[in-house]
Amino acid sequence: MKSGKYNFSYNAVDNVSKKTYSNSYALTYVKKRYSIFIYTDKMVYKRGDLLRYTLFAVDSETLPFNVTSSTIDILSPDYLKVQSLKNSVFVNGKFKGTLQLSKSAPLGLWLINVTTPDVEVNFLLLIKAKLI
Repeated sequence: MKSGKYNFSYNAVDNVSKKTYSNSYALTYVKKRYSIFIYTDKMVYKRGDLLRYTLFAVDSETLPFNVTSSTIDILSPDYLKVQSLKNSVFVNGKFKGTLQLSKSAPLGLWLINVTTPDVEVNFLLLIKAKLI
């Protein structure tokens, strides 16, 4: 189905009451061009760890999609930008990145945010204290 404006109409008859129902709605359909998935090498990180992440972009047929412009932000639990990569380009539907976490990095849920002209994706990851 192509993106565009469509009209949805229906007619129905209640066989018991013989009452007729009909209505029409204007719809706008926007075909989904692609999806972005975020993968990290671990589920939980400790202070001082190296965060490795891979972003995958696939089109509506699940084939690799080359995103030509995106911004990748990593935010600490208090929403401070720790890393911001502007104009990031996906090659063969993939982007790889790393971030060396500080030994004094705040504990809690961090956020990887990917913004493109068409899509915004958020991913939470946990940094917790090392238990000795």
